[in-house]
Amino acid sequence: MSSLIKKINIFISEKNNHILLSFFLLTVIKIVIVVVYGIFNKPIEINGDGLEYIYVAQSLLNGDGFISNENNIYERPYLGNNNYFSDSPVYTLVIVPFLYIFDNDALIILISNFLFHALLIILFFKMCNILKIHKYFIMTGILALILNSSLNFYGIFLIPTVFRTLTLFFLFYLSFIWLNSLDNLEYRKTIIFSFIVGGSILSREPYIVILIPILVSIFSIKDVNKKVQHLFMGFFIVSLVLLPWSYRNYHTFGIFNFSTNFSRPFNANTIVMDNLRLEDNKKFRELRQIHNNQTPEFDKSEKGIIKISRHYLFKFFEFFRLYPSGGPASSIINNFISSVFNIPYILGVVLLFTSRVFMKNRFWVFWKIFIVFYIIFHLIGAGAHARYFIPLVPLGYIFTMVFINSKLSFRAE
Repeated sequence: MSSLIKKINIFISEKNNHILLSFFLLTVIKIVIVVVYGIFNKPIEINGDGLEYIYVAQSLLNGDGFISNENNIYERPYLGNNNYFSDSPVYTLVIVPFLYIFDNDALIILISNFLFHALLIILFFKMCNILKIHKYFIMTGILALILNSSLNFYGIFLIPTVFRTLTLFFLFYLSFIWLNSLDNLEYRKTIIFSFIVGGSILSREPYIVILIPILVSIFSIKDVNKKVQHLFMGFFIVSLVLLPWSYRNYHTFGIFNFSTNFSRPFNANTIVMDNLRLEDNKKFRELRQIHNNQTPEFDKSEKGIIKISRHYLFKFFEFFRLYPSGGPASSIINNFISSVFNIPYILGVVLLFTSRVFMKNRFWVFWKIFIVFYIIFHLIGAGAHARYFIPLVPLGYIFTMVFINSKLSFRAE
């Protein structure tokens, strides 16, 4: 028995073995999911939002540009009666190579999401090593990331949840490197980080809130010259990345902005309509049709302060759910599995804001600011969707692991 434990310990000590074992387990889990779906006669096919993404990707391959199968008049009437794609462009660009290589919908879904999930595990592993987390905690965290049912079940649909989770964790990883070079002003790191920040904003609009902790971090620099250089260089590069898509939106919709969502009318009626779209999309579309694709005037009972406030209070707690409240990942079995693997995420976020372990380091302060504004962004926008908390899950795992690791290290000393 002691011999077996020794061999396991040696195996886990080898860094390459972490990755090999993780990839093997991830592959097994993905195959099991496909087999289970086959047993229950549920085909893995492109549906829902994925139909639009694949249509736009095919349109790009055909040389027709960002053309959608959805008319904007139904959900974004302020953009006019047209079929121009009005969402963030990065995900559709990312799936273009998969569409070009594979001529099968299921392969496009499974291989792309497997790749995103695998890259997430690699970054997670590298981040754990940077933070000097114990090897057994690293394996536990990777195991939780592999078995997380939300990531796995959203990974059988052509929706950007897994990709956006990878994108946010990449920002998490790069921000640590950038913050450590902040006082020395290492141009290469600043340029790379700025380009990735710009690209991530184009992949998911709420990620624009990362500019707030970036600004706070830059203003904390004591050297005025370095402060000015960081501000000019960083925001010039981010603006440069956002400029082409902003110009395209201006040319297409008359809106000079990287996001068409920021230009929608925002009032009590819009809030009620957005809430309806999240809760009952079918009823939302029927109401749009009845009112000739215009937002109807709701009565006071529907748009009262108490009702709207209560709605957003519930939406706030969407970010701290044990499992998604709806969608493809909401079966009873998945809800149980999801609860097991989301408890460490919720615990991690709570610890980030309450534990002394995360009080002083500028890296933890950076991500406290991000999470606060990330949640606020969703609440003042269309509200929190059941899957919007998922990109925060790997971060929550890291927070929990760092906390436990620090406590055990303290005891060992």
